[in-house]
Order: sequence, then C-alpha cells, then structure tokens
Amino acid sequence: MNLIIVIEDDPAIRDTILTLLKLNGYQAEGADNGRTGLKLVRERMPDLVLCDIMMPELDGYGVYHALRANPATAVIPFIFLSARASTTDVRHGMGIGADDYITKPFDHHELLNSVAARIRRREAAVQTVRSIQDSIAHSIPHAFRNPLNGILGFTAILLEDAKAGGHLDRELVEEYAGHIQQAGEALLRAILRQEKYAELRLIVETPAAAAEARAVVCEGWAGAVQKLLAGSQRAAGREELLYLNIALETSVHIRQEHLLLALEELWDNALKFSPPGTCPGLHVDREESLLRFAVIDAAPAFSAAELTQFGAGAHPGISFHSASGTGLGLAMVREISRLYGGRLEIEAIPAGGNRVSLLLPAAV
Repeated sequence: MNLIIVIEDDPAIRDTILTLLKLNGYQAEGADNGRTGLKLVRERMPDLVLCDIMMPELDGYGVYHALRANPATAVIPFIFLSARASTTDVRHGMGIGADDYITKPFDHHELLNSVAARIRRREAAVQTVRSIQDSIAHSIPHAFRNPLNGILGFTAILLEDAKAGGHLDRELVEEYAGHIQQAGEALLRAILRQEKYAELRLIVETPAAAAEARAVVCEGWAGAVQKLLAGSQRAAGREELLYLNIALETSVHIRQEHLLLALEELWDNALKFSPPGTCPGLHVDREESLLRFAVIDAAPAFSAAELTQFGAGAHPGISFHSASGTGLGLAMVREISRLYGGRLEIEAIPAGGNRVSLLLPAAV
C-alpha cells in the first residue's frame, strides 16, 4: 500500500485529505506544520508528499528544499497545496521542481488524479532502477570474468614459485606481472563502463535531468574528437593513418562528454574488429536537422539476422561483433541517442564493412 504524507496546518483540510486518501486505498499520515512534517517524511520515507505552503515553523518551500537537499528524500514526489492561486505562485512552485501545484479549494477528483499520476510515475522509476540493476548484473560476469581469471591465474603461478624458493627467471616474473597489470586495467575499465551505463540510464529516465542535458549545446567539438580517436588508435597499437572526414562542425545538442563517450565506443569497436593494415573512418555531415557521425569499419559485414537484432535493441550483454567483452558499447550509444532525441543506425556495406551512425539534433 502506498504511503502519502500530508503536511497541512488547517486541521479540517488535513483530515479531509487524509480521509479521502484512505477511502481510495492509500495509507496516509498527517503533520500540522512544516518542521513536524519534514521529520515525519525522513522517518517514514513515503511514496508521495502533499504539502501546504503557508505554515508555521517551516513553510512548504522550506520543506521542499530540505527534502531535495538530501539524496535519500530527493526523489520523493512532491505536490504543493495552496490557496495562493496566482499564475506567479503556480509558476514559482512548478519552477523550483515540484511535481504538481494544486490550488485550494480543490476538486477531490483533481487531487486523486494528480496523486495517482505521481504514484504511477514513481513506480515506473523504481521499475527502471530495477531494470538497470538487472541488466548490469546480467552483464557483469561476462565483463569481469576474463580479467579476474587472468589476475588469479598469474598470481597463483607467482605465489607457487615463491613458496618453492623462487625459480622463475626475472624476465618471466616481469612478464607475468605485466599480464596481471593489464588484467587489472581491463577490470577497471569494465567497472567504469558499467558505471557510465548506469548513469546514462538514470539520466534518460529522469525527466528533469534529461531536459537539462538536452538543453546543452556542444560547440567546437572537432578538435576533441580528433584527439580522442587518435589516442584510442595509439592505445590499440594501430599505426594506420587516422581518417576523418568532417564536412562541417555544426553545434549539436549534447554534452561533449557524452558525444566523446559515444564516438569512443563506436571507434574502439571498429578498431577491434577491423583487420590489421586497415583503419576505420569517421564521416560527419548534416542530414536535415540532424548531424550524422558515421563510423565505417572494415570488419566482416553484419548479417541480416544481426541487423534485425540491433534494430530491435540488442541486450547490453551482446557486443557489436561478438559475445565477448563487456558488450555495453552498443547499449551506451543507443542510450545517448535516445537521451538527446537522436537515433542510431547500423547498416552493412555491400562492398564490405559496416557503417554505424549516431544522429543528433543540430543546434543551428
């Protein structure tokens, strides 16, 4: 049963709301001033707060800001109840981030509809978090098993040798230590990628955070993109010529960190599966109101079945070309395209290779 806290200093209004909520299947508790209500919310962690604005001790705005300042209570839906019905008052209440603003006297159906809508939204958000946890838990074994096995395996060899008196020559010890270091770095990268994916999912599913991200305009991104891709190429030990074809550097609606993250995932994947002696290419051009970032690789072309799977939304545990690795690359790029109102296109090139394009809204 969903718990709703009603913070209202007028006892008649408070009792009316509490009775209405209980008759409609909610668990409801009340507080007669802002300070008492804030304490009650922190103790009971309700599914929704209904709060008057003009109250003794602590007004509704004070209650709201105190709850939003605490990560534990910041996500609890909050509805203002007030006799202050001017457009300015309503805009202020909604402008600071409240989920709704209901003026007194209120219609019972209006109140119940607003409560139901916020409860449904909260339940959807909880389900989203659980989905994120499930998808990460599903892919963690694949992401972490190989580096962990490497660390444990080479460590066991070194420990056994040490117990036996240390008969391995120095070069071999250095080689095994190098393998352990590489596996540790791979494990760290896998952890960081999991964190980035979880952060993206939460932004996408949080309306305020998503709106804030979409309002960002990224300018002058070409230099940062070229530096990133050149660094990825060096890290992969690829000496082939870096091929970039940036027809125009139009401002685009995206945080630069998300643009670089998406292109890094696409580029690293293309490098990983393109044969030695070949190099992926990045083509950037405009398509109506969108800017297309297309990474073209020389890897084996995707099959029709793979393209169908990608179009349906491949599971995060499946990578572009193989089931090995963390497999979060495509999922992260898809979430970035979704966040910014763009799209992800994946196509096989008849002459060989594949084209994976991230399309984002141009700012001008």
